[in-house]
Amino acid sequence: MRSGSQKIRVSRGRVLAGGGRAPRPSWHVDDGYGRELVMEENLIVVGERFAGFAEQDDVVSVEQFASWLKARCAEPELDRVNVVLGQGVSDYEVEAMRSELAGSGLQDKVTINVPEVRGLGRHQVHKHRQSNVLVADLVQEGDEYRASLLIHNDNELLIDHQTGLHVQGMVVIEAARQMFLAVSEIFLIGSHEGRGYYYVINTLNTTFENFLFPLAAQVVLRVVSISGERSKRVEVDCEVQFFQAGRRCSVVRVTFTAFPRERVKPKEAERARRAIEVVLAGTNQTGTNRTGAKSAETNPAGTNRTGAELAKTNPSETNPAKTSPASANRSGTEQEVARG
Repeated sequence: MRSGSQKIRVSRGRVLAGGGRAPRPSWHVDDGYGRELVMEENLIVVGERFAGFAEQDDVVSVEQFASWLKARCAEPELDRVNVVLGQGVSDYEVEAMRSELAGSGLQDKVTINVPEVRGLGRHQVHKHRQSNVLVADLVQEGDEYRASLLIHNDNELLIDHQTGLHVQGMVVIEAARQMFLAVSEIFLIGSHEGRGYYYVINTLNTTFENFLFPLAAQVVLRVVSISGERSKRVEVDCEVQFFQAGRRCSVVRVTFTAFPRERVKPKEAERARRAIEVVLAGTNQTGTNRTGAKSAETNPAGTNRTGAELAKTNPSETNPAKTSPASANRSGTEQEVARG
């Protein structure tokens, strides 16, 4: 009489048709004491952008999943396989995988585990396309804010650059930016008397400690300090950490300022107009579209002055830090808005 079951994971790989690797079939073994050892397998599926990572044992891409199923149908001793979703697998692709599974007749032996992860609204992270949202399931836990990393296969940062097995560093930096924006919009600042806010990054320092792979990962934000008035400006210093598989992968330290939109827009437009005038003045003088600095060399008399020359003429306007020591730690943009 069998007194119970014990599950043992098998992780011996073999090459699939079309690339990638999959575990060998599982089987039942009697341990000599009347107990059945159930050999159970796990398989990770990732998006096509992470095809390099799919070359690892126990990992396939979405397109390779059909080949994996076909190979497993030929195995008479198939027991049970748990399919775990990595990054880059869309809801549509999950449904396609389920349809392939039903057609194979293995739906009772292969389980696709779909995590309940939902990306934040694109407006909360200041993006136009939902596929570019990298933060999901944001919650507050004590003095920390936690979320899941969610990478769509067609994310803007993956379209033209993805090498090696790991997720590129720019994805981490953008996810950190989205994290502090979402925390600010939902928890820290939100709207004030119907106002929208401009978020101006003052400093952003990133430390990469371990590779981040296209698997589940957690994002944690901690507010170091926050000060100011929402009617004028709010200054925030925060730290965003990325964790995966029990290890910290990276830390992003960010300081930023949130301004009411109506205070920033005129100043930004003024700076834009000034830049346009400098560039066009250089074009008119030389007949070519050269940079402001080059144009200044051809016209030292001063009709087309660079930003540095403008600063010499009117230092209180372009470099207020020299006239106001208290503003020395503010970014140039913040100083511009503060004067408004």
